Amino acid sequence: MSRDKSEAALAAQEQAEHNVERRRRARRPLHSPAWADPGGILPVIDCKIIDLTDEGARVTAAPGVEIPDVFQLQIDSQRILGAVEVVWRGYRQVGVKFLTRI
Repeated sequence: MSRDKSEAALAAQEQAEHNVERRRRARRPLHSPAWADPGGILPVIDCKIIDLTDEGARVTAAPGVEIPDVFQLQIDSQRILGAVEVVWRGYRQVGVKFLTRI
């Protein structure tokens, strides 16, 4: 199977898995550029918040970019959403839950 086909298959599988809703509250589509800030001297990671609930978010990053297990999620320097922890990982996406909400 070619690389493009295998990536497409993984993306389709991930979409199918996310069609099964397990949340107590509905997701709100956001599609907003954001930063994952791991803290310390590590650089922030450009990412995108796909959707958001009161308890967490679905976040995506560029291919090959590793999102850390715990980080601060922020939309910009003035809008920090809070500390989050990754609860699931998929193809180029992670689901996070809020540890603290600012």
